[in-house]
Amino acid sequence: MEEYTARVDEVPGDHPSFDHVSQPAYIGSNSYLNGAVPFDREEGNLVVEDFDPAIRIIEEGDEVYLSCTLHPSKP
Repeated sequence: MEEYTARVDEVPGDHPSFDHVSQPAYIGSNSYLNGAVPFDREEGNLVVEDFDPAIRIIEEGDEVYLSCTLHPSKP
């Protein structure tokens, strides 16, 4: 947020100064598995490079399920 407000303050004026600066995105506490590369400024992430969660989408009629294998040593 500090970086965002500093960039907005670079443009003089009131609300029009927000039109030229991208809105901030908050990224945190994500899991990166099987070689996925984490965002370099993210806090609280989990990285397990050599674990494949075997994610699958299962469609059964009108129902859709997401299936994955959880890492045995992570809560």
